[in-house]
Amino acid sequence: MDGVSVYQVCLFVSTLGSVYAALQPSVLLAVLWLVIGYMCYTTLHKKCVKTLSAYGRVVLITGCDTGIGYGLAQRLILEGFTVVATCLDVEGPAAREMKKNQNGRVHVLTLDVTSDESVELCFERTRKICKGTGLWSLVNNAGVVSFGDVELTTMDIFQKVVDVNLLGVTRVTKTFLPLVRYAKGRIVNVTSVKGLCAYPCFGAYNISKYGAEGLTDTLRLEMKRFGVKVIAVEPGNFGGATALWDERNTERLRREMAEMMSAATDEALTAYGDDYLDQMLSVFKEGTTYSRSNIDPLLDDFVDALTNEHPAYRYATHGGSTLLDIDVLLTVWKNYIPTTFLDYLVMKYRGIPARVKEGC
Repeated sequence: MDGVSVYQVCLFVSTLGSVYAALQPSVLLAVLWLVIGYMCYTTLHKKCVKTLSAYGRVVLITGCDTGIGYGLAQRLILEGFTVVATCLDVEGPAAREMKKNQNGRVHVLTLDVTSDESVELCFERTRKICKGTGLWSLVNNAGVVSFGDVELTTMDIFQKVVDVNLLGVTRVTKTFLPLVRYAKGRIVNVTSVKGLCAYPCFGAYNISKYGAEGLTDTLRLEMKRFGVKVIAVEPGNFGGATALWDERNTERLRREMAEMMSAATDEALTAYGDDYLDQMLSVFKEGTTYSRSNIDPLLDDFVDALTNEHPAYRYATHGGSTLLDIDVLLTVWKNYIPTTFLDYLVMKYRGIPARVKEGC
């Protein structure tokens, strides 16, 4: 037997032994007590949480044109925060709606996270709004989704996605850190479960979100000495509750698909099939039917991140409409199961469906 075969046999025997041991009454009883203990700890922990007041605290949110950013701005206004809601289009529907707020606690500013000039201008205006108190929190929410296999995705698309989802977050964070440090506040980066567990056909998006996770972890360590907390919010399957797959984004994705197919070689077109990306788009949009119809749990986690005296370092928020969110589960299991098994689960639940493979 070669080395691989011996390894596989040993792994199989080890797995059987682990299953047998796990089924013993004493082990099952111990697991039951652990579960009960964890539930009791969680309940007591929630009751002991010390909540900070939102009064007089300023929060800046990027990407408030639609979806999570817009919903979060509305929620934080109700919580009592002063909100700087930044939009790429300050004449868009979301911006116009927020401008109707007459209590003086919402400021709608223009911000293009890919532009140094735009970020600097937004910083100067925000500093005046803070009136010497500093910025309690910067929420880096602005992001763009893209899909397509690595071989098909053009370098221009890779650049656009990384410019917004990673370099944009870095640019805004570097600029606003002095204001956050002055308030001993918080940086909250909206990453994704796809920044912890990669899915096929999301190369550019995976790369950008993995990078955002790395930035968050690095910054958390660097900011400890200043009393600044750095937090990652990692949404699960909320695609059906946000603008991620709405008509506007779908049209943009179709333009990118046409760009990819136009740039693909004849060999690649033969290998993948002319309608591969169209079929995958249908699959992804179909997947939104299994997501929640609202982002309330996500907003609850944001509020905890901003008001809890001791917030979690990361919030992987369940977004599925069923009992379990497979996207969140995969990120949890990733560090505890063999890569071969993880790959099997990813391909089974988030891979290329058989009907698409057959059409290639």
